[in-house]
Amino acid sequence: MSKVDTWLRHVEERAAEEGPEAVAELESLRERFRFAHMVMSRRRQLGLTQSELANKCGLDQAEISRIECGRANPTLDTLHTLAHALEREVCLSPKRNDASRSSGDGSRAPQRKATPGATKAAARAAKQVGKT
Repeated sequence: MSKVDTWLRHVEERAAEEGPEAVAELESLRERFRFAHMVMSRRRQLGLTQSELANKCGLDQAEISRIECGRANPTLDTLHTLAHALEREVCLSPKRNDASRSSGDGSRAPQRKATPGATKAAARAAKQVGKT
């Protein structure tokens, strides 16, 4: 098992101990980092540097870096601009295992907002990734 796998298992256990809010926050972080990885991978596939992508999007290179590190919270306009530059599109699609989270009418059941404690715990855990 790699250091990252060990760390992730530890974070998942801590989130489960802290409760549903922490678990929801962890899932949010997973999505953020999954998106960050998709942007970075596609940029590299296209042979672009962060600066070149930033120029195509009309953004600062630092913003591209924040997006790829999972620290940015881009607007919908930025997502569309980024998707266009990466020859992709923004779409909203159902999750593969979404049946248990549906309200029955096809819409998603509302999720609870993470508590400040859960948010801080998840943020501390995310910072540990850079230290391993």
